[in-house]
Amino acid sequence: MIAAALFFFSYNSILQSCISKENFHNASNGTTQTGSGTLNITLTATQGCSVSAPQTSSIVPSTGGTVSTSSIAINIPPNALGTGSSNVSFSVAKPDSTHPATLNAAPITNSMRTISASDSNGTAITSLSNSIEIKITYSDSDIPAGTSASNLQLAYWDTTTNTWNPVSATIDTILKTITAKVNHLTDFAPIYPVGDSAPSTPTGLTAAKNGASQIDLSWTAVSGATSYLLYRDTSSGGTFPYLTTVTTTSSSDTGLSAGTTYYYKVTASNANGESAASGAASATTPAAIVDSGSGVIIGFSGGGGGIALAPAPTPAKSSTTPSLQVASPVVQQIPVVTVSPVFKKNLFVGSRGNDVTRLQTLLGQDATVYPEKLLTGYFGSKTVAAVKRFQKKYGITPVNGRVGPKTRAKLNEIFGGQESAAPSSSSGNDAAVIALQAQLKALQDQLQSMQAKPAGK
Repeated sequence: MIAAALFFFSYNSILQSCISKENFHNASNGTTQTGSGTLNITLTATQGCSVSAPQTSSIVPSTGGTVSTSSIAINIPPNALGTGSSNVSFSVAKPDSTHPATLNAAPITNSMRTISASDSNGTAITSLSNSIEIKITYSDSDIPAGTSASNLQLAYWDTTTNTWNPVSATIDTILKTITAKVNHLTDFAPIYPVGDSAPSTPTGLTAAKNGASQIDLSWTAVSGATSYLLYRDTSSGGTFPYLTTVTTTSSSDTGLSAGTTYYYKVTASNANGESAASGAASATTPAAIVDSGSGVIIGFSGGGGGIALAPAPTPAKSSTTPSLQVASPVVQQIPVVTVSPVFKKNLFVGSRGNDVTRLQTLLGQDATVYPEKLLTGYFGSKTVAAVKRFQKKYGITPVNGRVGPKTRAKLNEIFGGQESAAPSSSSGNDAAVIALQAQLKALQDQLQSMQAKPAGK
């Protein structure tokens, strides 16, 4: 009787486990046996249900650790499971029941694993503070004929939608592993496309910096792909969150931080699914060059530094004709620099190029507007302040530091509105030379005027 009771308890535990995975088992009401004798028990297999002993490890959250079996390796960094020092029970097992294939994807069931954890109070941990790395091993013999291992993806089973959701992963077809960073615990498995095939993984991904805050990406087209998904991280071992989707084989990532290395992966997609992610490509944006005195960014390494417009010299007073004095050209209300004051587009914080250099050249002729006189070609905080002073001086509203239609019109009005011999495509250095030449010409004109006047008059 005791042996029968123990067996019933064991079988009931397995049955309840299968029921919890929505594999309901129809059982009879059973019979009761008393006294001595032999009791024959007949069991019926529950289709799709199996129970395997999990591998359980104790992990201290504050220090992290690793869990490894012949089919999976998990790296748990410190504090991913919390910040406490009490042991967390971390478990890896085959699921009690296998999840089915969906419309476009099917799992490799032999590699499917349930990853779970619970704290010292027995409370399940599902969301993680930091990402953990999981590496699942697969066998070529589990991949259906006609399916390439390069099209495998790592996915988790979404219990809300009952679908396999891929995560950004890296496939090693030599070691037969698929690796990804994840931030929650559930059932994971390699999946492969079913029905019409998803596209192959893109190749030839390259990344190249373009200016101070942009990286250009390109890759080789994939047959059958209708779009490409880009993923970005600042760490080569990061989780690579989704960045954007494009329909061409190139893209530009803009608005990036200076002096930062960015890593990218790309996948191909069509109506049948998404490919596995490519290997990572990276590029580093130039570091900012900061003026030690003012703290202003005056340029970027690798992209050309800024230059300051030299102040115009003030001639000394004449010893023979003390009544005659030569005024400095930089105090003139209307500047003499011959660069074009015509701007055909708006300028604002972050703008770069020759238009910004021309703007700085013009504003720098009025010391009350732009006393720094920096010609950097970059629209930074000093240029914003100068534009605000210009707007305030000439009654332009709003005073916002942006060169919009009103400010552009006033610049054209104040600085002559005529195209000059200085082409708009001049570099920052060319603009500085033009400015100095204009100042020298003004000095020469004034000296000639002095010489033409009789002494004492």
